Amino acid sequence: MTEGSEPPPEGPRRGVRARLRAFFQHEKVKAVYHRLRGGELTPWRTAASVFVGVLVGTTPLYGLHFVLVMALCVPLRLDTAVAYVASNVSLPIFAPFINIAEVQLGAWLRTGAFIHLDRKDFEARGPFDYALELFLGTLLFSPASATVAGLLAYGGTLLARGRRREPSAMSATEAPDESVGSEPRAPS
Repeated sequence: MTEGSEPPPEGPRRGVRARLRAFFQHEKVKAVYHRLRGGELTPWRTAASVFVGVLVGTTPLYGLHFVLVMALCVPLRLDTAVAYVASNVSLPIFAPFINIAEVQLGAWLRTGAFIHLDRKDFEARGPFDYALELFLGTLLFSPASATVAGLLAYGGTLLARGRRREPSAMSATEAPDESVGSEPRAPS
């Protein structure tokens, strides 16, 4: 042991659970957590978080969704966790369908007609035309799908809150008298 150093504390070493609890009870960690969660999850905040998540998730900027969600949600004080979950609308099983819808929408906006998605058409048109149509389609498809998802999230949150706060069907006068035939309870 060197001079000036303190001896190790006596007693059992702290376990992983205790160290994690101490870490998450640290004020800076709590502040970061609350900043990322954005505050109380109201119906409006839920809808806005889902809107941002789906807006980002339906763009073809794969690999940047998390960064974009953070960049939009933190300054707007939205829930980044909800937004990131909503941005996963572009899972690999759904991404091709989203991209096809965006390309078709972009082609319709650009030419007034839908296109055939085959190799011959791709070679005739070239990748630049498809990229332009994907860009145009994304400009319309992303906000439209995000609006629908946000409205559904708003309605779902209101519905869930209404069910949670709904008073029981039995009024106080109809409630059975607990004092009849039972012993008094000790206060807990």
